[in-house]
Amino acid sequence: MSKSEVLSAAARRNMFLSPDAVEIIMSNSDPVAFVNTVLTSLANNPMFVTKEDVLNCLQGDMKVVESPKTFAPHNKANCEIKVVDGTDITGNSTCVGDIDDFFRYFVSRYNSLKRIIEHRPDFGGFAVKIKDAMDRPPERESRIIGIIDDKRFTSNGHIMLTIEDDGGDRNSICKVLINKDSPYINDIFVQDEIVGFIGKAARNREGGRSTMFIADKVIKPGIPKSHRWEPSDSDSTVAFLSDIHIGSYTFLEKRWEKMVHWLKENCEKKQINYIIMPG
Repeated sequence: MSKSEVLSAAARRNMFLSPDAVEIIMSNSDPVAFVNTVLTSLANNPMFVTKEDVLNCLQGDMKVVESPKTFAPHNKANCEIKVVDGTDITGNSTCVGDIDDFFRYFVSRYNSLKRIIEHRPDFGGFAVKIKDAMDRPPERESRIIGIIDDKRFTSNGHIMLTIEDDGGDRNSICKVLINKDSPYINDIFVQDEIVGFIGKAARNREGGRSTMFIADKVIKPGIPKSHRWEPSDSDSTVAFLSDIHIGSYTFLEKRWEKMVHWLKENCEKKQINYIIMPG
């Protein structure tokens, strides 16, 4: 092992060896094992390692790395699967599946996700209607929220989205341009997704009302990266179910009951703590 390799090994741990410390390490018959032993044995990981630090380590005067503190998680594992109170509407369906029911569903979904986006710190406030944002001067920043109707790439590599809010007319629709140099160019955008945008209306060459919004930031209703997770005391598994068709004539009731029975018998062994279903 060369001197440069010894120094590199220390640098990877954010440590710097004094010339005297390097000399002692290089005099060892196995510098590789020796330098790793010394660096991992230093108590508080000092940035600058001196000759005295190495000698103290050899003589056993320096403590090895202290054991981590005992961590007591707040969340306890609970493998009992049950229906949450207030969510069982068996036999109490309030819709028949016509077009008005689907419309109310999408409006409710839009409003719920819109509130989540508006309360995110990185969105920074309430959204304006798409119509109002398009009527603003091009230099004025706006916040809009809409449901994605279409996505395509332009010939220059930009993303062009077509979005719509709940305004209910053609002025509630606009194009959203995400520049190819934007940090959001590789984000996934899917149809019917609710997304917030911060940016400005594009300048209209004819001087009329703009129909394009230039997005500087894209805000989705997910969990912010700054969110602090509360650790659990054990591993956990989440099961995702879809296309169940409960209440429909295509609903496979006996197979559903068989699956529920299996979950009750095996959820603890499989560590299934959560089941996510659409609807």
